[in-house]
Amino acid sequence: MFAGRCYEYVDDWLDTYERYSAYNRWDDTLKFLNVSFYLIEVARNWFINREPHTTNWSTFKQQFRQYFADQAVRTEVAKTKLASLFQGPDESYASYMEDVIALCRCFSPTMPETDRVHHVLK
Repeated sequence: MFAGRCYEYVDDWLDTYERYSAYNRWDDTLKFLNVSFYLIEVARNWFINREPHTTNWSTFKQQFRQYFADQAVRTEVAKTKLASLFQGPDESYASYMEDVIALCRCFSPTMPETDRVHHVLK
């Protein structure tokens, strides 16, 4: 589900939705027809308000990404989360490491590996 909150990453959500779609063997028409069932809150209202003018998957994806993927906000949220992230007492190292790597990718897709390692080991 995608709500449209500032800390949600639209590209990650779209990637997951595309994977569900592939698993279900949905073509672009079915992706578009089913997407409203995977949206909640602000994102659902956004879709309902634009549905009459958005008639296919390609247009939806472009408009959705443009509206919900403000790169400046996404970068700032990732930077803040990365700075305050720590491994919890019941969290596995693998889980923590994957969270750090994902945040590094959001903060800076071209971040050098040495910097990513630094964030994992801090």
